[in-house]
Amino acid sequence: TLLNDISGEARDGEILAVLGASGSGKSTLIDALANRIAKGSLKGRVSLNGEAIGSRMLKVISAYVMQDDLLFPMLTVEETLTFAAEFRLPRTLSRTKKKARVQALIDQLGLRNAAKTVIGDEEHRGVSGGERRRVSIGIDIIHDPIILFLDEPTSGLDSTSAYMVVKVLQRIAQSGSVVIMSIHQPGSRIMGLLDRMLFLSRGQTVYSGSPTNLASFLSDFGNPIPENENRTEFALDLIRELEGSAGGTKSLVEFNKTWQNLKNSTRKFDVDEDGNGMSLKEAISASISRGKLVSGATRTTTSGDRRSSSSTNNSLVPTFANPFWIEIGVLSKRSVLNSRRMPELFGVRLGAVMVTGFILATVFMKLDDSPKGVQERLGFFAFALSTIFYTCADALPMFLQERYIFMRETAHNAYRRSSYVLSHALVSLPALVFLSLAFSAITFWAVGLDGGSNGFLFYFLVTLASFWTGTSFVTFISGIVPNVLLGFTVVVAILAYFLLFSGFFITRDRIPTYWIWFHYLSLIKYPYEAVMQNEFRDPTKCFVRGVQIFDNSPLGDFPNSTKVELLQAISNTLGVNITASTCLTTSSDILTQQDITQLSNMAATTPTLGQLFKRFGDISKEFPSGEDTPPHKALDIGSHHIMGEPRPLQFVLSFLNLTYSVRTRRRIRRSTAATEADPVTGESLFSTTKTLLNDISGEARDGEILAILGASGSGKSTLIDALANRIAKGGLKGRVSLNGEAIGSRMLKVISAYVMQDDLLFPMLTVEETLTFAAEFRLPRTLSKTKKKARVHALIDQLGLRNSAKTVIGDEEHRGVSGGERRRVSIGIDIIHDPIILFLDEPTSGLDSTSAYMVVKVLQRIAQSGSVVIMSIHQPGSRITGLLDRMLFLSRGQTVYSGSPTNLASFLSDFGHPIPENENRTEFALDLIRELEGSAGGTKSLVGFNKTWQNLKNSTRKFDFDEDGNGMSLKEAISASILRGKLVSGATTTTTTTSGDDRSSSSTNNSLVPTFANPFWIEVGVLSKRSVLNSRRMPELFGVRLGAVMVTGFILATVFMKLDDSPKGLQERLGFFAFALSTTFYTCADALPMFLQERYIFMRETAHNAYRRSSYVLSHALVSLPALVFLSLAFSAITFWAVGLDGSSNGFLFYFLVNLASFWTGTSFVTFVSGIVPNVLLGFTVVVSILAYFLLFSGFFITRDRIPTYWIWFHYLSLIKYPYEAVMQNEFRD
Repeated sequence: TLLNDISGEARDGEILAVLGASGSGKSTLIDALANRIAKGSLKGRVSLNGEAIGSRMLKVISAYVMQDDLLFPMLTVEETLTFAAEFRLPRTLSRTKKKARVQALIDQLGLRNAAKTVIGDEEHRGVSGGERRRVSIGIDIIHDPIILFLDEPTSGLDSTSAYMVVKVLQRIAQSGSVVIMSIHQPGSRIMGLLDRMLFLSRGQTVYSGSPTNLASFLSDFGNPIPENENRTEFALDLIRELEGSAGGTKSLVEFNKTWQNLKNSTRKFDVDEDGNGMSLKEAISASISRGKLVSGATRTTTSGDRRSSSSTNNSLVPTFANPFWIEIGVLSKRSVLNSRRMPELFGVRLGAVMVTGFILATVFMKLDDSPKGVQERLGFFAFALSTIFYTCADALPMFLQERYIFMRETAHNAYRRSSYVLSHALVSLPALVFLSLAFSAITFWAVGLDGGSNGFLFYFLVTLASFWTGTSFVTFISGIVPNVLLGFTVVVAILAYFLLFSGFFITRDRIPTYWIWFHYLSLIKYPYEAVMQNEFRDPTKCFVRGVQIFDNSPLGDFPNSTKVELLQAISNTLGVNITASTCLTTSSDILTQQDITQLSNMAATTPTLGQLFKRFGDISKEFPSGEDTPPHKALDIGSHHIMGEPRPLQFVLSFLNLTYSVRTRRRIRRSTAATEADPVTGESLFSTTKTLLNDISGEARDGEILAILGASGSGKSTLIDALANRIAKGGLKGRVSLNGEAIGSRMLKVISAYVMQDDLLFPMLTVEETLTFAAEFRLPRTLSKTKKKARVHALIDQLGLRNSAKTVIGDEEHRGVSGGERRRVSIGIDIIHDPIILFLDEPTSGLDSTSAYMVVKVLQRIAQSGSVVIMSIHQPGSRITGLLDRMLFLSRGQTVYSGSPTNLASFLSDFGHPIPENENRTEFALDLIRELEGSAGGTKSLVGFNKTWQNLKNSTRKFDFDEDGNGMSLKEAISASILRGKLVSGATTTTTTTSGDDRSSSSTNNSLVPTFANPFWIEVGVLSKRSVLNSRRMPELFGVRLGAVMVTGFILATVFMKLDDSPKGLQERLGFFAFALSTTFYTCADALPMFLQERYIFMRETAHNAYRRSSYVLSHALVSLPALVFLSLAFSAITFWAVGLDGSSNGFLFYFLVNLASFWTGTSFVTFVSGIVPNVLLGFTVVVSILAYFLLFSGFFITRDRIPTYWIWFHYLSLIKYPYEAVMQNEFRD
């Protein structure tokens, strides 16, 4: 049960906030109120002014702002809102009034300074995250809706941006709207903006009422809120605590019902009392009269209308604001404007088409009219047309992005779906014309195709039709698949079968009747047959004369005189005079052999010599003739250190004058109206230097937490990376030292750990197993299994993970631990060896306040065990601030404050900006920094003041280890740390202290630790065990791959069933081998996402020398072998006997081994690609493209002796060439 007996109300002029932990039912409740849940599964009543709301009415008078900001990246803020106004505001409203509405909304949203700035994306700099969120809200309130629903509008924003977003929502509510939103982690200032709150716990209401009444509610429940405590954080903590108890939140749910009854005993949810007696129809009319621009609403209604309430209400508004031709015009204009500002997208696609055209033109250069030339023409047409369709798949991500925008806009009837389809078709046409013209011009004359200018025009039109069909097909797929990954898999698979049934691999007359329907469904069949008709439309053109009939047979090497004698013997048999110059095969014969219906009226109506000669020979591929082919909390594991003992400070990480700059390409603005601070959208060849860190100094000590704060782009993550030695040394200036000594890269890897922002974990391992494997990697072989197990269990307790120790991590498909627990596991993996220094990048990002607090509480315990903890943090609450020891605020790469959280108030007071009473210190500081950044002088005054203030505070203190570290050198401090029980990987306390040793400090320090904790055979064993355990618990992954292989095998077996030994049967054997082996490689691409996921885990673990890279490669090869054997056996068993391949049991064994080698090679190739590409999308594109070229040069489309010398190297690089030649040798070895 996701929702259980939820009741409440929301009024115009107020904000209702729905709160609760992840999974409590917040988003489900919002969806239920917004009529986004199937009515059959939802019970209860939702009404507006006491009347039920029709679905059509709700769509028009309400808006739903999704959690993700789905916007066109290259439109400015003003343009984005203007297009929304064109869609949502009625045609009867003048352009002047629409423009005025947009300008008023920009001011209401606080977006005046960013009005001329593009939205931006990962590749194009644009507005900030908070501004982007406000634009998303603006799009949906352009028509001034009566009800506004928002799902997590502050998610992922810093405290200042989140506050500004809710402040905008407050203004929207005060304009006469009902605002209902879910929110994860509201700060104290946001709380002050809310009017009503509804707390949920596992689908039940635990509190509903005003924020001001929350304190008395909890006090009456027996849990008063401590002084200066954040009310919502305290309430969420209490709810979480009750959820973990035996009785759950049952007592709080019952108390809330009783408390609400007492508070509302004299009040009912009745529209007569709350709505001044107005009906819904009257209220909407009054709202329109006040100026609310409900789309296309009309104020004229017939008083005598006796229709039902819902019908009457619906009559106030039309379904769409504009007629379809206006929708098409606006959609087309928006799409063209966005695309025109991203010429690189078209450039990449044009480049791919031109490269493909160039390769085909140079491979099939000037084909002759010999039998081989004819066959190569067929191969060229098949490969060219299939790659045209495949290149259309590159646009899938863009179509999917637009799909989500389309779904959001059509959900509230912004425009008709038919308008979008027609607009998309029209807008894509010019680009497709250019692509088709480029491809046709490159290939037509270079290959030597027939038909002159008329032939070229027909070829161009067929190419254009193919591009347009392919684009439409990909657009269709993007509308039914949930993500890019599945979309690519579906597109590639379907296009492969389209090619198989196009008529090239097996002609129409040879396709079994039960598969003939797929032949007519094939989108490649029609352009393939069209270009064949165009090429072979002259029925008098001859391609095989006399003795050329023997060219594709072993008789081809015989003397010409012998061939003439054989030809004469055949003539006598047929009773037809055939000479050396007699035409045996014409264009008509080729079309007939390909079973293509001839459209030319000049086609011969009587059998040609070629048709009479059919039983003696056929145009086919070259027959192979046998040529040579080539523990924390001071865990006591053998030590006597006690946690409670006072200990001297022993580690001080100092950084002095850190400066880091990068070269970036300067972007030239397209709009002259943008302000100086606006991001720009154009590009030039000029580059500029961008300073990410500017003269940063500070220190971090063991036993303390140093938190680095600042807005997005301030340099937090860059500083963490600089301290962790994850930045190229050439670009970083300044000094980083530990106890006054420089740290070698190898030493830092072993004594430190870096926790990334993303939780990269194996989903099907339990918490305990995950930490156990980490212990096997990071703890030395000399440590017994008992002590390693004790370390794991102590760490589980320290991380607060005892209750979830036996729970799997989980992923999107498998339920597992919570987000906060997952984050703590990530931390645990990296601190299993008890590092001296711990770096963390945004460890609380995406967590609710309770989970975030628990994570930082764990970090405090880690620091107190003797570690230096340095982390970046986005939006710390007051409780988290209380756990921090040092803070460093950054603004655009410069320090604006460095010191203790307790000194922050006095610092800001001295600067002239005292913190108001009961105000969150960090939120106030971040707001002040943001305000200064937007001013003329920027934060220059604050940066200068900080330097002066720091000098005054530290006038008697220097960054010197002799004072802070009790005179201990780094070597001595590490040795002492090891003696206290810190389990630095493989560390040994025995060091050579010969006075005559002249080695550098860094070298001496490195001698304390080996590079790896274990020998490689142990690493291989542990890696293999982990991989097998994780995979065994996800049998569906292997099941999907096995299913794909078996389906492919079944289709091939039934299509090429029992091939005979005729010339056509021989040709079809070659086609079967080429298609079967290429699909063997293509199916390996399905594992790319899993390899990429493991790639990030591999990078994280090897970055700190958990194991050798060679150990991972060997383990991966060994673990994948059993599954590949099973896949190969299944594919071979399905196809070998069904197709009728030769060789009996020995032939089958050889065929199986070739398939196994192909699967293993394909898997290794995909693994290799996953190691060099940044994401799944690019990985799929690269894999599919390279495998296509491997197939082209395998020897099937064009034989080795016909490949131009400048491309022969690709023939030998082709991974498909070798198994293709192997199965050919096996099939024709007799």
